[in-house]
Amino acid sequence: MFGTGLSFSVFLGTLLCACSVASVVAETEEAATSEALPSVEAVLGRDPQQKDYQTEVRCISARSIRNTQVLDEQHVLFEVSRNRYYLVQFNNRCLGLRKNSPIRYFTQSNRLCKLDSIQSLQDRGFGRYEPGAKCFIPGFQEVTKDQVALLKENLKTAREAAREERRAKQKAHQAEQRERRKS
Repeated sequence: MFGTGLSFSVFLGTLLCACSVASVVAETEEAATSEALPSVEAVLGRDPQQKDYQTEVRCISARSIRNTQVLDEQHVLFEVSRNRYYLVQFNNRCLGLRKNSPIRYFTQSNRLCKLDSIQSLQDRGFGRYEPGAKCFIPGFQEVTKDQVALLKENLKTAREAAREERRAKQKAHQAEQRERRKS
């Protein structure tokens, strides 16, 4: 009887020990999870950073590029599959890039990578193209088809607003010149 009681005590002690270890592990995992995942207030209260909302890659396969589209002097879009797009967003304007203008790119391998270059080609007529300035690729941001549509719409709206601003300035300048002529 004593032997059975002892083994029961050992069993009960082991069980209690295992339960306390499991409790400590659970508390540790909960603490690690709460440290790894910031609260909603913390996320909303901080300044957003690029890494929070986009995926940036260093290289894309040059062979997989199906289409290239220049959106403006700061944005070039690479389509690598039916619904997979990468955006190159230059920090400053890339001189010579124009919406829908042809480009060529220079690579060191069969991959187009960060710090490789893009060069615009200016149509000089009769099938002649003159190379423009080279611009170094700062990286590739993976974007969705919906993001591409939104970006195109925003760029179009910005172009139209800039056009209207130029027209308004031109009209104001012309009115100013007419006033000067009258006096």
